[in-house]
Amino acid sequence: MICLIRNLTSVTQPINGFDSLPLPVETTPGPDLARIKWYRNILAHHDSNKMATGDFNTAWSNISDAVSRLGGQPMNQECQELKVKILDQSNQEIMLEIKQSQEKIKELSQTVDILGTEHSEVTENLRKLQVSHSTLQTEHTDVTGNLRKLQDSHSTLQTEHTDVTGNLRKLQDSHSTLQTQHTDVTENLRKLQDSHSTLQTEHTEVTEQLKDPIPWNIRVQIKEELETWTEDDKMFIETNGAKSVLKCIKENGCVVVTGSSGTGKSSYVRHVALQMQEGGYDILPVTSPEKIIKWYNPSKKILFVVDDFCGTYTINPTKLESWKNLMEKIKTLIEKKPVKLIMSCRLQVFKDEKMKSLSFCQSCECNLLSEDIRLSKKEKQSIAELYLKTNASKINEFCDLFDCFPLLCQLYSKNTNLRMVDFFKNPYTVYKEEIDKLQTEGGHFKYCALALCVMFNNRFKEEWLTEDVNKDIKTIIKNTFEACKVVKGTSRLVLRDALDSLTHTFIRKDGELYRTIHDKLFDFLAFYFGSVMIYCLINNASSHFICERFVFEDKGNRDEFLIDVSERYQQMYINRLIDDWFREKIVDVFCNINMDDQIFRQRILYI
Repeated sequence: MICLIRNLTSVTQPINGFDSLPLPVETTPGPDLARIKWYRNILAHHDSNKMATGDFNTAWSNISDAVSRLGGQPMNQECQELKVKILDQSNQEIMLEIKQSQEKIKELSQTVDILGTEHSEVTENLRKLQVSHSTLQTEHTDVTGNLRKLQDSHSTLQTEHTDVTGNLRKLQDSHSTLQTQHTDVTENLRKLQDSHSTLQTEHTEVTEQLKDPIPWNIRVQIKEELETWTEDDKMFIETNGAKSVLKCIKENGCVVVTGSSGTGKSSYVRHVALQMQEGGYDILPVTSPEKIIKWYNPSKKILFVVDDFCGTYTINPTKLESWKNLMEKIKTLIEKKPVKLIMSCRLQVFKDEKMKSLSFCQSCECNLLSEDIRLSKKEKQSIAELYLKTNASKINEFCDLFDCFPLLCQLYSKNTNLRMVDFFKNPYTVYKEEIDKLQTEGGHFKYCALALCVMFNNRFKEEWLTEDVNKDIKTIIKNTFEACKVVKGTSRLVLRDALDSLTHTFIRKDGELYRTIHDKLFDFLAFYFGSVMIYCLINNASSHFICERFVFEDKGNRDEFLIDVSERYQQMYINRLIDDWFREKIVDVFCNINMDDQIFRQRILYI
């Protein structure tokens, strides 16, 4: 009811509004209505049916005063009577009805509040609609104007569209042309990028070559040599000895691998070198200490590899002197790191007293015949199985007869026509019989081809059989023909065919050079032809062959394949040395292995 009165009449609102208890000084109808409403809400929402006497008296006084002011004296009188009236059943019903009425009034009040809120919202929406309507009218006017303009513009655009369509066709044609040109330009750009990349690579290579102390052509030769090593290494069995050599070269700056001929010194050295290459080392095979000094590069990890570094059969005095002169420099380079040196040397050469002068080379020796490195029975069986396959078991009992067992397996695999058991029991006898058959059973050209390889110290050039040669070469070939009983007038080309037919069994071809497939086999061939045609050898063999292959007297710890010069041929041999002297082969004369013998030196001096 109060909600209706305050919203539908002009009654004055209390200072603090209708929802708060008015101040005592506010006694007008608005505050009195608010006062009755406030106490009514307090009583209606009271949690119990009891209240403090003081609170009751204050509430009764404020409510009765407000009712009296609003209803006059009659209402005041009724309030006074109600204060002391005893509540009976009828009064309780009245109170209940009052409570129910109050609840209905509350509901009506809430409804009125909702209606008031909705009325405000409707009023606000109406205002917004009026504003929107006004805006729409304005926009409609603008749209009408714009529509007219659009119609004019549409007409213009239709005209322009016709022009644009024509231009678009031209652009499409132009675009097609540009696409073709773009494709060409893209392809040219790709080619330029490829070319640029190639040039950059070449520039880097050229820069490296300019920094590299090794000439480019030598680099190419080294690369080809290492490729050959890699191919040969496929037939290498990893052994305890190989692991020991690798460990030594990793821990030391200089390592010498020693052993008798055919024990695999070169194979071990090359296998280990290839493993070091995988670790970032530049592998450089050299033949002299001078190359180590010349090719040293402080910016690279280098492993120098030297085969038979101080002579093949005996110490080469010239090589020994070169190593002695440069040993301190080489030692300094190795101590600086990361330069290393690995070399091979026949055992009889390494044990020579003169080698003690190369103390640095004596610091780390890997003797392939020593107990801790030599091939075990199991390793030999593995090597035999690699080369001989299923036939390996046939020669198990012979694997300890020769130190060169690995070489024998390799040689037999290249010439399986040989009698296997006899070959592994006595390979030199079998080879001698094979070569004898060449001479007795019509293989004169092959026999002569092998003899020529010996005459030229295992370095027989193909061009000597296909091109014009000097008088000395012609004479050696002619004299060898006669010694081998080859028919006079036979073409040299026949010998080339013979050498080619011996490839893989006796001979291999290194570029333009014919050589035996292993130095051990050459040792045997030299010894063989030294026993059957010593006269021809002394007069025609190369000066270096004369220097290191013939001995006047039996010496202890000598190589088994050196050729003994009997009394009958000793003067002829000395005369040959004199001839070499006059042909300016001075080094080969003075480095002759017999010069250690005082009697031999005297015989030369007293000629």
